[in-house]
Amino acid sequence: MIAVTLDSGRLRWELGPVSVAGIYAIHHDPTNSAYIGMAGNILDRWRTHVRELRQGRHHNERLQALWTSADPSEFRFVLLERMESREYIERGGSIETRWYEHYVNAQPNTRLLNAFPPGKSNGRRPPPPPDAESTDPD
Repeated sequence: MIAVTLDSGRLRWELGPVSVAGIYAIHHDPTNSAYIGMAGNILDRWRTHVRELRQGRHHNERLQALWTSADPSEFRFVLLERMESREYIERGGSIETRWYEHYVNAQPNTRLLNAFPPGKSNGRRPPPPPDAESTDPD
């Protein structure tokens, strides 16, 4: 397993190669929450996640709300499954779905932050974060 942590505000590899395609998770252990994703270059994707989260403009409102309320050092970036480029192109979506279902079925106490299961958004907007409705605008 390849894991990456934030160290002094920078992503730090604990082991493994620099450019990897595959399925990943962003874990927040204190709340037992996870976001599942896939990328052709995971380190670049993680850098994009961190940049957008720091700027408060991440596409996933649930992950953004958790990041904003928590200490960024509490997040772990984990490679769940490495893939060769061809496999990523041909089967990446189905493998991401398998990992999503693994979290739903085998780790039922994990709160998934994905707005929709992989491939299921069909252009719909995700629901607001659970506490968004109770937020006072003042």
